[in-house]
Amino acid sequence: MPTLYMPGPLTLPNYTFSERKPMNLIQTYDDNILKPATSTDKKIVMQNHERLFMTETEIELHKKIVAAKIQICKYNTKAKRQSAELRAARKFATNPENLNAIENCTTAAKILMQIQWRENSKIFKGRRLHYKKKLIACQY
Repeated sequence: MPTLYMPGPLTLPNYTFSERKPMNLIQTYDDNILKPATSTDKKIVMQNHERLFMTETEIELHKKIVAAKIQICKYNTKAKRQSAELRAARKFATNPENLNAIENCTTAAKILMQIQWRENSKIFKGRRLHYKKKLIACQY
């Protein structure tokens, strides 16, 4: 069962109806006990802000600015992803071991690799290489 932290003495004094003097007891307590605790955490302390009312044109402009910021963020992530893919492709294309392996392959293997590279750039849904394409590539 959870316990509550209550300031003051651990035991409550026994009162009878003839001697009830709560104000005298409160005055004997420390002043620090009766003060409310102030929080030092910035997340808990809330500031009062005045709300600024905007006109319709300002609201429309604000929506356009937010939409433009979202588009900029999307384009930045797309550019980062494309630059990473470009670096990986450049690294693969300039590797001498890969170039030697591609040159020593048969024509069927080269065609199959070209099909795989072309299919690799497509969306990852369904079959990536159909059996007919594989058979056609192996015939040459």
